[in-house]
Amino acid sequence: MSYLLQLCDVKYLNQVKNSKIKYAIVINEFLSLVESPKTEQAYLSYLKKYFNVLNVANPDEYFNNGRDYSRDMITLLQELKNTPKTSQRMITSTVMRFLKFNEVHLSNKVEMIIKNRLRRARPLTRKVVPNTEDLRNILLNANLKLKAIALFASSSGCRIEEITLLEWDDVDLETREVTIRSEIAKFSIARTTYITQEARDVLIQWRKHRDDYLENAVIRTKKSLNKTKKLDDNRIFPITDRGIRKSWNLLLERTGAPYNTKDNNPKLDRPRYLYHFHTLRKYFKTNLMGHMDTGFIEELLGHTGYCNGAYNGNIHDMLKEQYSDNSSYLEVFTNAESVRKEVKTKIQHQDTVISQLRRENNERQLEVEILRQQMMQTIEMVKSGWYKEMKKPDITRVITPEGAEVDVEWNPAIGDNLSDEELLKQYIKQKRTQEEIQELGLEEWARRKRNELKRKQQAL
Repeated sequence: MSYLLQLCDVKYLNQVKNSKIKYAIVINEFLSLVESPKTEQAYLSYLKKYFNVLNVANPDEYFNNGRDYSRDMITLLQELKNTPKTSQRMITSTVMRFLKFNEVHLSNKVEMIIKNRLRRARPLTRKVVPNTEDLRNILLNANLKLKAIALFASSSGCRIEEITLLEWDDVDLETREVTIRSEIAKFSIARTTYITQEARDVLIQWRKHRDDYLENAVIRTKKSLNKTKKLDDNRIFPITDRGIRKSWNLLLERTGAPYNTKDNNPKLDRPRYLYHFHTLRKYFKTNLMGHMDTGFIEELLGHTGYCNGAYNGNIHDMLKEQYSDNSSYLEVFTNAESVRKEVKTKIQHQDTVISQLRRENNERQLEVEILRQQMMQTIEMVKSGWYKEMKKPDITRVITPEGAEVDVEWNPAIGDNLSDEELLKQYIKQKRTQEEIQELGLEEWARRKRNELKRKQQAL
């Protein structure tokens, strides 16, 4: 009787579930090297599949029976031939590490076969990337919790596992900055990403109702033998990644065709939704492509090695600026008409600036042409030798614009219809030209004038 009562004790069942007593010793030793609970769970499932394929009931006896481990790996590869490419790689690499940990080394031939098989592996599912309209149609049927999760994922590029482990201290609602801590990030590499304004607004709404949701969830799970929730859960979304996927799939069914369409590839172990939750990361990447530097996109997604040493300066400030300039492409519920008006206004402003620059450029070109013609006339006059035939100049008194009276040399060849001011300017200019020609010679003077004109044109 006490045994039955003990089985009904949820706390006891959870302790048994979380312990490693039920694992084989060889598996226990291998998993002791793993720090992440998620990774431990994944490795355990891969090793279970390996031993199930080989019909091995007791893994502790596996290395004592003189088995052909190379043949066992070939058998595993045959079993995985209809498994998705990523799963094949994860399972085989885990099993190979497990064998090496137990001092089993495969032959070079088998390793080449494994590498060749994995290189030829292709995705089994069709790739579908939802556009803004698709995502809007789906989320119109979502509750507040799932809407907040989906907008958070689609605007930040976070993985589903990261979203379920984020706490309120990781998100700055003022700057919309999200810190992915190393302990929750893939490969334990911390990074920073951001969310859009609309995702922030929905997140604030969710924060007001989150405690009520958690209290109800605690009450519901008290009736379950294998689930427990606690009121002191500090996560933003107190839900598992499996729970998010299940809720998302139910949302796809409520929304209906074409969003509840499944990939019925016979090679798959089960039909999968085309618009599964992971497509939100694809939405993030696709909508920013062409507008944002690829290296920055990969950095926000948590793909390592794209920005290391490739950019000078503060990468954090550059990421923030690039995201801020392009976050509108990730908006789902923003009024499309207002966006079009804003874009139209910007285009009109740019057209005005371009027209003004063209007008100023035409004016500059006209001024250059006038100067060119004047220079050509001066050169022709100099070539004709007109200054040699000029009569002896007379002395003429001219009143300057300032009111002063000065005596200047004047020659009728300059012109009879000029004012005193124009007469003075023309005479001084021509006299200076004559002096320059006499000093430099005609060819050198003409060469310098041509260079001066070129410099003026280049400056324009």
